[in-house]
Amino acid sequence: MAIELHDPAEQDARSELEKKLLRLFKRGRLDPPEVNGHLVVDGISMMPDFIWREARLIVEADSRRVHGTVIGIEKDRQRDQRLVTAGWTVIHATWHQATQEPERLLRILRTLLSRPTPH
Repeated sequence: MAIELHDPAEQDARSELEKKLLRLFKRGRLDPPEVNGHLVVDGISMMPDFIWREARLIVEADSRRVHGTVIGIEKDRQRDQRLVTAGWTVIHATWHQATQEPERLLRILRTLLSRPTPH
């Protein structure tokens, strides 16, 4: 029974927040994202937390521990700017949003995933 409930994508998750978001995406019946997939933009290798390539959407799981430092924030913003310039939509999801506002977050993601993407 426990094996049936296990999502193999959770093995690729690097944090409890990423696992929680994966369960939320599944519960919300979103298409499954690529988890910590490889992406190269302007010759720079990246591993965004969640990628929906067809929709050109990236969701980053933001914890204060990893993303709350001055250096972490600066690096995140530079990466976001590089991705947006290359035509990606990047949003950040927090523990609060995943646990206290999950329906709001799902509505945002459904909207972004349903948008036509320019090619």
